[in-house]
Amino acid sequence: MTGRKIFALVLLCIINFFHFVPIVFAAYSQAQKITASDGDASDSFGSSAGIDGNYAVLSASSDDKPSGATSGSAYVFYNNGAGSGFAQQAKLEASDKASGDNFGWDAAIIDPLIIVGARNADDTGGTDQGEAYIFKRSGTSWTQKAALKASNAVASDFFGNSVGIDTYTAIVGAPTASPSGNSLAGTAYTFSSSDSGETWSQQTILAPASVVAGDNFGISVDIDGDYAIVGAAQNTAGGNGKATIYFWNGSSWTLQQTITASDAATGDSFGTSVSINGSYATVGASYKTVDGLTNAGAVYVFVRSGTTWTQQQKVVPTTAISGAKFGGDIDMQGNNLVVGREGQFDESGNGRLYLFTRSGTTWTQDSLLTASDGATGDILGAGVGIAEDGVIVASAPGDDISAATNQGSAYFFTDGGGWSQSGGGVPEFSTYVYLLTLFAAFALIKKQSSSLRF
Repeated sequence: MTGRKIFALVLLCIINFFHFVPIVFAAYSQAQKITASDGDASDSFGSSAGIDGNYAVLSASSDDKPSGATSGSAYVFYNNGAGSGFAQQAKLEASDKASGDNFGWDAAIIDPLIIVGARNADDTGGTDQGEAYIFKRSGTSWTQKAALKASNAVASDFFGNSVGIDTYTAIVGAPTASPSGNSLAGTAYTFSSSDSGETWSQQTILAPASVVAGDNFGISVDIDGDYAIVGAAQNTAGGNGKATIYFWNGSSWTLQQTITASDAATGDSFGTSVSINGSYATVGASYKTVDGLTNAGAVYVFVRSGTTWTQQQKVVPTTAISGAKFGGDIDMQGNNLVVGREGQFDESGNGRLYLFTRSGTTWTQDSLLTASDGATGDILGAGVGIAEDGVIVASAPGDDISAATNQGSAYFFTDGGGWSQSGGGVPEFSTYVYLLTLFAAFALIKKQSSSLRF
């Protein structure tokens, strides 16, 4: 075997190794800033944020254009993969829109479906009963398919305060509902569709292991496949908070486990935010004291083995900040966890969000992300989402656009800070190295193919 042949084989071995263990040179950074096409002052565009594949939803719960003050709206953005990023595709409004509904208080997306909560909507149940709306995409058009209401709705339930959707099952939280006379104990509901999202009906009323007044069960919700999670941030055992995980057994939702923080303390508000993905669940405790810093906030990661959920790690930023309320919003996909904050300010007053990645059983801060034009009061990170390809969306509902105070905006961050032709982030430098080296190796082998003997 000639030296050139040996070199080619070694090169192929190296390629194979680094294909599975890539060297990463790229870093997350801002790729794009977006605003609503008809945005104006006090819209709070970015009240919530969600992303799935090439589609993103940003709500504007204070938008007064649909039907008066804080009637609210939501916007759909689409990335066509041409390299130019996300562009507005549609504006969503409730069919029965009314002043004060706050349509867009929360929103979630799984293409081709979007669910939008309107926690202050009035209906037969009374003032602030709340509703949630489901929209479905056909081509480039989004159409309302359902207006969801709780079967036992009464005034001031705030149904729609939190929403989640996965395939053809939706979950809605009503954190100020008072089941069985337990004031502000909270409730959550699931809805399902058996005809590909065309029609929807209430499936289950979810209840915690124990119904306690003041828990605010349903302050946050999420769903992934056969698992759902509901947060109760004001759990009355000292205000520690808790979250409850449910499992769909094929015919009904069953309570699998109630989870709490290993270092729970009074006033943590564990359950402010929740996210569930595969065998992992994350819970935000945005009022947690960290290193003596009040309301700095923390996020807890739990992992499932069989039917048991165990805390894997308490996640905090490299530099905790008093009043930041880290964990105000969270989203997780695979080995990536993005964390937003309720607090408006960082050291420079601009707002920020964080990306953590998992290696084995350890979560490590990968990136600290800020807006290129951030300003005091923007509240960057109020809403966050991360797609399977790693693209991050983060909202800044307090952003002033020109003279329009609190119009709001949103930012996309990618690994490399730009857009590829396929719609995701710029490929990492190691990807180019891999392709170039692969090409060189095959060129050498082809040149010697007539005399190769092994």
